[in-house]
Amino acid sequence: NKRLKEKVDGLAESQAELSVLREENVQLKSELDLQSSLTEYSTMTGTVISRNPDAWVDQVIVDRGSMDGLERGMSVMSKNGLVGRISEVSPTSSKVTLLSTTAPSSILTSTEIIQEDETIFGVLTGFDLERNELIMEQITSETEIEVGNDVITSGLGGLVPRGLLVGTITEISLDNQGLGQRVYIEPATDFKDIQFVTIINRIAETPEFI
Repeated sequence: NKRLKEKVDGLAESQAELSVLREENVQLKSELDLQSSLTEYSTMTGTVISRNPDAWVDQVIVDRGSMDGLERGMSVMSKNGLVGRISEVSPTSSKVTLLSTTAPSSILTSTEIIQEDETIFGVLTGFDLERNELIMEQITSETEIEVGNDVITSGLGGLVPRGLLVGTITEISLDNQGLGQRVYIEPATDFKDIQFVTIINRIAETPEFI
């Protein structure tokens, strides 16, 4: 009975390890598919090695650093969507500040919505923790924005490349002043579940501002 119990316990442990490996393989395949679609950029895959519970929504640490060519400001994606930017770099690891952070100044990213009649520009200005959605404001057009449209990076700031998927529009309302439009965006990536990332470096030289 003792030997049988040991075998059963060993089988359960093996099944758990197999489930973890399957999930990791799925996420790695997603990152590889993403890299194959980003032909205009130099990309590198990294693994999340640390995520502090006290700063869960703010940052992750990845296993790539200056020895791999990483620099502050590089865009970071996971699965299909933009999740943040490199904010600190050491030789073998880097800190990624997430778009879900509670520090608004770290979120600011130039974005655009492509509609049939017009391209609408704006800026990511915040993250609504209750809705688990990004907020886009400073919108340059009074054109009616359509729910369900995708939001991508515009590249107008200089550092973040154009064309990186941010998410899908779920709601349009007025901003706090009641003068401009505010767009709520369901992120293309689940910020609560980031295990692997793709770090992006635009090949062309760019100015050092967002």
